Amino acid sequence: MEWDAWLLNLWAIFWMLTFFGGSIFIHEFGHFLMAKKRKLYVPTFSIGFGPKIFSWKRGETVYCISLFPLGGYVALPQMGEVPILEGSSTAPTRTLSFMDKFLVAVMGAVFNILFAFIIATILWVVGLSVPEQDRSTEIGYIVPEWSDEFGITQPSPALQAGLQVGDKILAIDDQLIQCFSDIEKYIILGTHRGTQGHAQSRITFERNRQTHHTVLRPLKVQTNLLTNDFVRFSGIIAPKQDLTIERIESGSSAEKIGLQPGDTIVAIDDQPLYSFLGLRAYLNEKKPESVVLGIQRNGELLKLACEPLKVAQQKAWLQMGEKNKLLEFYVDEQNKDTCIKILTSQGEFFVPFTEDAIVRSCNGIRINNLNDLYALLESFRGKNLMFELVHNGKSQLVSLPVTDLNLQLHDMQYTYRLGILFQQKMILMHPTPWKQFAQSIQSTLETFSRLVNKNSDIKVQHLMGAPGIMRLLHRFSTDDFRRLLWFIVLLNINLAILNLFPIPVLDGGHILFACIEKISGKALPGRFISTLQTVFVILFWGLMLYVTVFDLRRWQGDLQMESEQKRLEKLAIPIQLN
Repeated sequence: MEWDAWLLNLWAIFWMLTFFGGSIFIHEFGHFLMAKKRKLYVPTFSIGFGPKIFSWKRGETVYCISLFPLGGYVALPQMGEVPILEGSSTAPTRTLSFMDKFLVAVMGAVFNILFAFIIATILWVVGLSVPEQDRSTEIGYIVPEWSDEFGITQPSPALQAGLQVGDKILAIDDQLIQCFSDIEKYIILGTHRGTQGHAQSRITFERNRQTHHTVLRPLKVQTNLLTNDFVRFSGIIAPKQDLTIERIESGSSAEKIGLQPGDTIVAIDDQPLYSFLGLRAYLNEKKPESVVLGIQRNGELLKLACEPLKVAQQKAWLQMGEKNKLLEFYVDEQNKDTCIKILTSQGEFFVPFTEDAIVRSCNGIRINNLNDLYALLESFRGKNLMFELVHNGKSQLVSLPVTDLNLQLHDMQYTYRLGILFQQKMILMHPTPWKQFAQSIQSTLETFSRLVNKNSDIKVQHLMGAPGIMRLLHRFSTDDFRRLLWFIVLLNINLAILNLFPIPVLDGGHILFACIEKISGKALPGRFISTLQTVFVILFWGLMLYVTVFDLRRWQGDLQMESEQKRLEKLAIPIQLN
């Protein structure tokens, strides 16, 4: 299994470097080919950045392979030198025409577009798999309330705005909604605020075939503890879905009342159901001894009484201490012999306690369950503790100095289930290259417009640099290669648009200089262009450093969230069906 994971990771890294580096390289290759065609002086063409690994010279150009395979660069001193990037060289004195400068500058973006078109065409042919329910714009579930990281609970913005499950969202802030993901997208990208400065979104929706309007005031929800990222949140978390049964657990409540694969659950206790989350929330909130299910079968509506089964969902665990000084224990029943293990350890005080180490005894007393451990720790409160731990087959004694840390035993958690597995229908979309281009251009321009809008909550820190892009490429490479192709189209369209911005050091800056020279009839001083570009290179590097720092911090924060997810997985009791 570890060998398979290693190969999968190697596969992902290969495609990550190929597509990320290739997208930048193809851009520079476009400049290079046009520069050669227009007979410009090209002293260097590099695959990769940084120190040269090896190089060769052909004609006037030195071709080199550099250490970092994340793109490349082409030196064009006649277009204005940037010594800080490309070093100094003696450029020929031949004056470049407007078309020389324009074509060389624009060809990088053109090659990105051509590359994106090739990838988009491949994706058009192979198709992109998406859940059928994501094509819906009807609300399937709204969280009733939301608790932040401090435990403060606030009511759901969608419910406060009068929205209900089953409502069809037509538009948000005058933006037409095409699919469920558009709802979250346009809430997050919202720029409207009320008279007191609070964020708000104008919602147009359909209910009972009538169009209504309301104002939703989204919450700001933290998405990463380390970067302090916040996004707007509506409380709408699931689309309407078809609750058609695929499989029924043997001996379950559903089997006892005669439910069959192919049946569709449409209501519970005469309340319409729009999603699995709605069904689960109803059962766990009401905790009913019996419910009446509305079943659609072969065009007929049936009503069947059912007794939900109460089953264990999460194991009990014992907590010693609090955040940043925390030790937790849980029962692992996966082995033949049930044993107590370390769930998590946080803080220097508990460094010797390795996660998943088996706890054999405490102060020489054998431990069999969490209740015994809790009673034992209470009896030795204020005294030294000596634990016998076993990790990777090796036994060791770990001492804990006198401590009076808080102890809390968390009980096992239960949930209510019917014993049903619902169908997860997938559809294969074949978006044309033109549609993919339109969506990518729209997404890029929407993001940049929010960055410069003072009422937006999208800030520079939310931008994604090289580390963030490579993380996405890595994830898509392992999850769904077709999703990787979709992202490459977006990335190349993004690179093309970004590079055409009229900013010195970008291709658009070169085009701007060429246009100024064309209109004025005078060449701009070479030193002026070189100095201006050097200044903007430094500013650009500063921006990239700022974004990269947030990328890396966000990565750390995501790893913490993944660690918490793994913790919950250890506590989870597998439930075969819903």
